This record gives sequence, structure tokens and C-alpha cells, in this order.
Amino acid sequence: MNLLYKGEYLKRFKAVIKLLKEKNAIELCFGDTYIADHCFKNKISWKGYDINAGFVEHAKSKGYNAELSDLNTIPGLEKAEVCIITGSLYHFHSGLEALIKKMFESAPRILISEPVINLSDQTGIIGKLAKRSASVKGKEQEFRYTETTLIKELESLSNKLNFTFTIRDRISKDIIIELNK
Repeated sequence: MNLLYKGEYLKRFKAVIKLLKEKNAIELCFGDTYIADHCFKNKISWKGYDINAGFVEHAKSKGYNAELSDLNTIPGLEKAEVCIITGSLYHFHSGLEALIKKMFESAPRILISEPVINLSDQTGIIGKLAKRSASVKGKEQEFRYTETTLIKELESLSNKLNFTFTIRDRISKDIIIELNK
């Protein structure tokens, strides 16, 4: 991933951490434990949910509260003050409304860092490598958001689910968005 981000992969996590003010956080599709590490150092309660057993085992080996879960099938999340998802919203594009609803049932605030400039949109070897790097259970993920499509989707959902959202930053390939109930 650092290669795809041209050495700027950690910036997406730092941008989210800069906005983190709560003392109880849930992180979805956490993958790396950068946010968990920050939470531990700053006495913030953290729980992570991920579908990748390797990521969950790594987090648990560091003493973190991590759960192996398919977010599409679990009935709900633990209560928290903030729910975070970095670089994985596109996996849920066909069920985004259900995911955001589930996130708001858990927490009144959501922080999102989502890539909107994607190498996977390119043809050739670079596009193939980028798609492969984002596979879930061996299935390549073809869909990606652009800034326009993500904002349009959030505008539609904000009316249905009664939330507001603000673009907080743009880092490398990602847009950082805050949702509030």
C-alpha cells in the first residue's frame, strides 16, 4: 500500500488521528493498527472489526481488542463515541446505506478516509496490481469512488439517514470526511 501511495500511506491515518477527540473508538476494516497504536498511547478505548483473519490476529498479538467479522452480516457494533473507516468504504458501495446506518447506531460521529484518486482505474499492469492489492477473500474489488461519486452518495444518504457531513481534509489520494448525527 505504501508503494501505491508513493510513500505517503501513513498520512491518511495521521489525518484521521488529528480529528480524533473521543475516548472510545470503533474502527472498521482496520487492517494496519496505526490508529489502534495511537489510541493505546493516548488511553483511548479502541475496538477493531475486520474480515481478514491475519489483521485480527496481528492486532490481538499486540493486545488490542479486535474481532473477526463480516460487517455485512453482523447485526450491530458495540457502542462508541466515534466510528472510523479508512480506505475501505468502497467495499460496501452496494450496501453503503446499511453500513452507515449501522455505524450511526454505534456512534454519533463517523470519520472516513477514502481514496478518491485510484490507480486501479488505470489499465495495464499498474491497474491490475492496484485491484489485486484491494482484494477481499481473493475477490478483486473493481469499484472505486471518485470525489464526485462519493459526495453525491453521501448527499443522498444524508437526507435519508438525517446526518451532516463535512470534508475535513484531502491527503494524497484520500478525502477525509466527518459525518455527524
